[in-house]
Amino acid sequence: FGSRLKEAPTTPEGAGVVVPQHPRMSSDPQYGKLTQMDVEEGGTQEKLGGPIDPELKVNGGKYDSKKAILQVTFRFPFEWWNPVAMVALLYGFLPFAVPGFFFFHWIFVRHFLSLYGLAISLITSGVNELMLKPLFKDPRPVESANREKDGSIKHGMPSGHVLNATTIMIWSILEVAVPGPNSNKNMVLEVEMLIMILALMGPVPWARWYNKDHTLRQCVVAGLLGIVVGTMWYVIRKFFFPNHWKPWYDWISEQPEG
Repeated sequence: FGSRLKEAPTTPEGAGVVVPQHPRMSSDPQYGKLTQMDVEEGGTQEKLGGPIDPELKVNGGKYDSKKAILQVTFRFPFEWWNPVAMVALLYGFLPFAVPGFFFFHWIFVRHFLSLYGLAISLITSGVNELMLKPLFKDPRPVESANREKDGSIKHGMPSGHVLNATTIMIWSILEVAVPGPNSNKNMVLEVEMLIMILALMGPVPWARWYNKDHTLRQCVVAGLLGIVVGTMWYVIRKFFFPNHWKPWYDWISEQPEG
């Protein structure tokens, strides 16, 4: 009788819920882990470890793995031969590079607008990450490597890269383009600076959408919001720090014509 008790199968909690096996149900943190709570709640395939990424080989795609670096998705094997993908990756890091430039420029030159631009970037990014994304709770595309430890997709509304880039772009354009004392003495240089600003920041929304780190809607909303926020920061600078246009425009006016 005792031996028969040992041989009798036991019924663990959650038994009766059949969960089909799938390659993504592994120890790979990118796909999450199947938990007892998932089984007890009868979770679907989409809920067990997050949505399936169709670009990975285990799901019929062509990539072995993915990794998010500073919220930019890298795909492996790395397609270094694809110039469009390379450009999109590079533009994904520009919203970090420009504030870095502001920081070092302020350290060595002590230019007020550099410090102001750095403050714009930090405050805007902080508000977006700590307030807006948790408020909207809109997930990124399933192809993005930006996932939580349980495999669920991180929030992406609005896109922080796009919001930051558009805010800095609009503020910089207004600082350069809006007429001020001595601002018309060198129109060629002002136009060159405007082109540079647009070339640096303008393609960021496209890059985030192309790399599938954000949906088109997330990029559009962030861009529109960035126009408003960038204009707001310019108005704040103009009314609360009215004397700090002088270093900016004096530098422009001192450059040689043509």
